[in-house]
Amino acid sequence: MLRNVPLSHRERQSAVTVGRGTVKLITVGVALLLLTVPASAAATCEAERVRCDLAVMSDAVADKQASPSPADAPTTVVIIRHADRDDARDALSKPGLNRAARVWEIFEDNPPALVFHTSRHRSKQTARPAATRYKVPMVQYPYVPGDEPAAAAFARVILSNCAGNTLLVAGHSDTIVPLVSAFAKERVEPVNDAYDRVYRITISASGSATLLVTTYGNSHSSAQRVAQ
Repeated sequence: MLRNVPLSHRERQSAVTVGRGTVKLITVGVALLLLTVPASAAATCEAERVRCDLAVMSDAVADKQASPSPADAPTTVVIIRHADRDDARDALSKPGLNRAARVWEIFEDNPPALVFHTSRHRSKQTARPAATRYKVPMVQYPYVPGDEPAAAAFARVILSNCAGNTLLVAGHSDTIVPLVSAFAKERVEPVNDAYDRVYRITISASGSATLLVTTYGNSHSSAQRVAQ
């Protein structure tokens, strides 16, 4: 049995300036997302948490107003795992901090308009240097390990509100596969112990996606192009 979980109504509005225009941060009093979930108690509780997290994230990217982009401008989503972790705590190790400091290099002359991170400190630490360098907002999105419906809901919010922009998403080893699948419609191998993978997904206005997998933060680099 399935059921729809409605969203609460709230109203709040502010604005921030990004490189190519203005992003309105707006809380809308409408149901932005409906997640269909199994009607068991445990699943309902988890779905409610994800729903709330997605609603908060949606508030931060809804009604995006940027300098007009061409109607055929592609959307570029760059997905990375958080940098090298200190296994004893939710934080980056020294090598991880050094790697995070180089995330900005991924973008060259096409900086992100928004930077997304989860509630985990290691994800924020990875995302912050690029956001600081390019002076763009950071937005938290739900951390739901291995959950493809949640990743798909996240992708819908992004593609609905941020089309034509470049975006950075700092994820985790157990979210990379569903995130890449949601945006690129292509499954990739689990990252396992790797911290250096870069999944650059370019989505055309028609919806076709191209996935380029590279590495960053060290001297080794490999690339694989997949068209969908």
